[in-house]
Formats: sequence, C-alpha cells, structure tokens
Amino acid sequence: MVSTLPDLASNRGLLQALRAHRYRGEIAVVARQDIEGIALKRLAVPTVIYPMNNAVDYAVNTLTEIIHQRKRDQ
Repeated sequence: MVSTLPDLASNRGLLQALRAHRYRGEIAVVARQDIEGIALKRLAVPTVIYPMNNAVDYAVNTLTEIIHQRKRDQ
C-alpha cells in the first residue's frame, strides 16, 4: 500500500484503519518535508518516500550527464 495523502492526520487515520483490519502487506507513505517523514517514522511507517528529493536527484544527475557529454564532445 502506498499512501500519497497530503497530510499527516489523514495518514495517521489510514494507518490506524490498516492496523485495525490487521493489514499485513507492505506500507509506504509519501512525505513532502523531513519533519513529516520523522513523524511518519514515529508512527512506525516502515518506508517513507520523498518524491521531491528523488526528483531533484534525478534532475541533477541528468544535467550532470549532459554537461559531461558536451565537454567530451568539444
């Protein structure tokens, strides 16, 4: 189960419902800020995903490859 709910209260409610129904599958929750991720970890969320951080890393890696390729082509 991957939750992309936008706020901590909604995710907390979802986690409580999953536990009440004895959900045994994997759980991952999207966090937009570090403080939200820390709070999710305190709620025992096993996997916290930071899509904005991942997007920034991808953009930096892609641009770095383009720059290095241009330097090699010169």
